Amino acid sequence: MKHAGQRKHIVSELSVVGYELLVLSFLLHPTVFDLVVRAFAQFAAARPTILAPDRSLRLWLLTLVAIHGHALVALAVPLSTSKGIVLDFIGNEHTPSRLLVLLVNLLVLLLQVVQICITHELATGANTLRGMALDSDLGSDAVLQLDFRATLKRVTHPPQPLELPAPATTGAGTDVNQLRRRFALTTVLRDAMARQLEAAAS
Repeated sequence: MKHAGQRKHIVSELSVVGYELLVLSFLLHPTVFDLVVRAFAQFAAARPTILAPDRSLRLWLLTLVAIHGHALVALAVPLSTSKGIVLDFIGNEHTPSRLLVLLVNLLVLLLQVVQICITHELATGANTLRGMALDSDLGSDAVLQLDFRATLKRVTHPPQPLELPAPATTGAGTDVNQLRRRFALTTVLRDAMARQLEAAAS
């Protein structure tokens, strides 16, 4: 896949910037629960298909919006100058403006949306019929092209995965999944017997 390494580097750099903005958001509006939940969302945005490979991009984006929606609704509570773990010791000289806190939170959400779109496309784009939305202009040398319309189309109408052949069977008509279950059971029994032999030898 063209530019895959450079795109992964971009994702890792976006992840670092996202964590830094989360800390800034926490210092402006210290809510430990929001920090932990949004830090997990940042972690998931860097590796969505590793955590849940069967989830669509639409579901990941809805999850991000729900998580950040909670943080934005929490802004309805009056901002405090000394609240939270760290700020009890350091304190703030003045209460930050709601607009600044809102802009930082929206920037975190935007970075996570971009990051999750890139990582999801990197992991699933080659396995779909339509190819990758990141390579919309094949004649270009750009490492990454974020086309809002193409991404929106992939969210509203997810591409169909490539058709795979039906599960193979052996000559006796045994299903491959049944063979895998038998192999897993044999492995468990073999490991249990090895542990018993080690216990008997010691």
